[in-house]
Amino acid sequence: MKNSKVFALIHVIGFAFLLLCAGVFSSCKVTLDDDSDLKVNGTVRGEYNGKERVIPDIVVEIIENGSSYKKLTYTDEYGWFEFDDLKAGSYTLRFTDTDGDKNGSFEQHTERLSLYRRDYYFDPIILKKLEKAD
Repeated sequence: MKNSKVFALIHVIGFAFLLLCAGVFSSCKVTLDDDSDLKVNGTVRGEYNGKERVIPDIVVEIIENGSSYKKLTYTDEYGWFEFDDLKAGSYTLRFTDTDGDKNGSFEQHTERLSLYRRDYYFDPIILKKLEKAD
């Protein structure tokens, strides 16, 4: 009789331990999926005055696919752009030249990316020169 009570107690403790482990692992998964400190960055280049060079003042938009989330920035004097505090997901980046002939004229360019668990670096984005109509 004493052995059956010990045996039952061991089973109850084992089952409680199993539930505890399942709870711990499921909470770990939630914290991994909830990351919102990912980055997307890179440089933008294109041909200007016969040479390939970095392009400042390009409008760069990042749009989360299937959402209303959108941010925008401009490339700096080194053609660098950066977005941070992003969450994992699917995004579209749009690169638009809005300064006229100041730094050359370039076609709009779109990139799609899936951002999961690590930052994404574009090295570099090459914009095509805008062909002017006669």
